[in-house]
Amino acid sequence: PDPNVAGMPKSLLLLLLPLLAACAIPELAISYYENVPCHLLQQLLDAYDKAHVTVWCGNYSMWHQNVVDAFKDGKGGPDLAVYDSQWLGEFVDQKYLLDVTDLVKNYTTRYFQMDYFGVWPAGSDSYYGFGITGNNYMLVLREDIFNKYNFSWRFSDWNDLLEAARFFKSNTSENFDYGFVATWCGNFDACYDEMACTLMQMFLSFGGDLWDAKSYKIKGVLDSTRNEQAMKLGLSLLETCQPKGCADMHFDKVIHALCYGESPLGMLWVFFGPAFLNETVCPMKNKLHFISVPKGEQGIGVLGGQGLGIMCVPLQKVV
Repeated sequence: PDPNVAGMPKSLLLLLLPLLAACAIPELAISYYENVPCHLLQQLLDAYDKAHVTVWCGNYSMWHQNVVDAFKDGKGGPDLAVYDSQWLGEFVDQKYLLDVTDLVKNYTTRYFQMDYFGVWPAGSDSYYGFGITGNNYMLVLREDIFNKYNFSWRFSDWNDLLEAARFFKSNTSENFDYGFVATWCGNFDACYDEMACTLMQMFLSFGGDLWDAKSYKIKGVLDSTRNEQAMKLGLSLLETCQPKGCADMHFDKVIHALCYGESPLGMLWVFFGPAFLNETVCPMKNKLHFISVPKGEQGIGVLGGQGLGIMCVPLQKVV
């Protein structure tokens, strides 16, 4: 198996084994979306010819809808689903996920943010999923280019990053298409929450937020001065994509721009790190450097990730 698979897919296999033994039909299907870890999981399972496990790597923009449709239909749907953390409440309320409290109660401290990905309602003792991936943003940059121009990549704040993006975008010697790339795609049908996550990282860095989680207040929080500052910074970074534009900049395009020398600087989820580790698909592999995003006023970053749930309907069909 590919060594880049690391621990996540192996932990999934450990979960699959007792489920396989309990099923009358020793076959399972996992629903995920099109990304490097999904394909690595497929490769890993290919090495276990007795596993009888199928992994579906579907279109990202249809990830949520595909899982919901499978639940509602109850025919040929996945037995296990990797879900985005913000869907947990919806899936539990719709009775899509199996209550796994008894299964995980002795292991809750061993999973990254287990409560965040598995507990519903929040603060209760009921678990409906397993936290399998934790995630945050990183900066990817061309170390050779930064060194060539004696430009520091140790950004003290976002304004330092913006200065670098503007410098390299205007540098006619290198002729970069972009000064800074990120998931700027705002088409929800095509890109889901990619632009929202990019902006959320900036909001939190400036001490802003989307709402007050205790009072559920939005007015005065979403439109705060700190969020306004973050938005202005975001727009300035977006301008370094001109004239080519980044309005359709999806995960894959960010990776391509960094791997093929179109941009010397970009921001992406750490989750996609394996995409930069193969020189065949990323010619700039040996020239890239990875660091954390600027700390900002509050030193807070976006935490993302996914959970794994056991789907009720498919299991009912085989018990």
